[in-house]
Amino acid sequence: MTGIAGMRTITERPGTVHLAVALSVTGAERRSHERVPIVPEGCGKVRAGAQYVAAPGVTQEISPVRTHLTTDERFWSKVDKNGPIPVCRPDLGPCWLWTGAVSGQTGYGAFRADGLLRGAHRVAYELAVGAIPSGLTLDHLCRGRQCVNPTHLEPVTQRVNMLRGISPNAALANSGRCAAGHPRTPENNYQRHDGGGRICRPCYRERKRRSYAARRQSA
Repeated sequence: MTGIAGMRTITERPGTVHLAVALSVTGAERRSHERVPIVPEGCGKVRAGAQYVAAPGVTQEISPVRTHLTTDERFWSKVDKNGPIPVCRPDLGPCWLWTGAVSGQTGYGAFRADGLLRGAHRVAYELAVGAIPSGLTLDHLCRGRQCVNPTHLEPVTQRVNMLRGISPNAALANSGRCAAGHPRTPENNYQRHDGGGRICRPCYRERKRRSYAARRQSA
């Protein structure tokens, strides 16, 4: 540390800018010589108190202020309205594909709103049409689970939704026959008294016959 003509030069470690401070005696002279923060070479900002300030001669880029989007804006920003036209219902027009999170179990889109994770197609219907009627569920007329086009969604009962599907149970229910191939006629079927569904008479008689034969054989 050396002093020359009332100046004191403080040399910092290599890689820093030297700092020169005038040894003034009056308050006015002290205020006329502001202390410049020491800035390491290659650093764009230094710490001054509890805040960071830009170093002299360095241009500091300021990140844009993040704005909060509404639920509608967040939702529709994740929708691609240029999806494919469904083969089963080309009259419906293109699907609106959900580009956000998708459930790995059901294949439906998922959207978080008000702290709850909900089906994206249900949110789309409520935003565009209104509340889903109580006791009803939404059926995808286009058969695309990631579609959120409100015109492709129809509120129906769970039974109707199941019968319109392509699952094995839906195919069996729409075939007009039981699992064993017996026609579902009034003579072959009757309704269970406990409301548990229909029973095929030929299948019931066959189960009773096998059960009786098994008991006779084990006796």
